[in-house]
Amino acid sequence: MPPTIPINHYFGPRNQQNKTKVLFYYSMLIFNYELFNCNNFNIRYWSWNYRGCWHQTCPPIVPR
Repeated sequence: MPPTIPINHYFGPRNQQNKTKVLFYYSMLIFNYELFNCNNFNIRYWSWNYRGCWHQTCPPIVPR
């Protein structure tokens, strides 16, 4: 779930000029959040394959 921002606070009559700016920043936050989630998934997948090794010199873990 993307981070929540009280954007309704900025939609008053005296803050109409801020509406576009707030919506732009809100959409960027949602976009960055999706990228962050995607990167987290890739990191989890990578670390599962390497079993927590931070370099490739560790021998692979072979089940007995």
